[in-house]
Amino acid sequence: MVNLRRLVSPFMLVLVATSWFIRSVFEKDAVAAVVGLALLLGSISYVLQAYVINSSKNEYWKLIEVGLTVLVPIVIIVGYFMTGSALLMILTLLITLLIILGITLSCVIPRIRREV
Repeated sequence: MVNLRRLVSPFMLVLVATSWFIRSVFEKDAVAAVVGLALLLGSISYVLQAYVINSSKNEYWKLIEVGLTVLVPIVIIVGYFMTGSALLMILTLLITLLIILGITLSCVIPRIRREV
């Protein structure tokens, strides 16, 4: 059984992200729509992650959750190339640097631990 208290804050995050995305669509603000869509995909992924922890019997939920997580940086990068916004450029650079840092640390830390 899913603990409903654990899912309240992720659902609130989905509600905020949905309202941000809908507001930006009505105002015709492309940058806010891209950020809102990325936030919406990330928050849905977070809800699925909270749900998947409690019921790990179905592998499709995990696949959907990982797919939504991968879509977040793709939406921001495509949004940057479509709009040319400085905010999305900074987010793209930050995401790229964090991915490079994560890959580097995941390769370097095991080698350092083997040598010690």
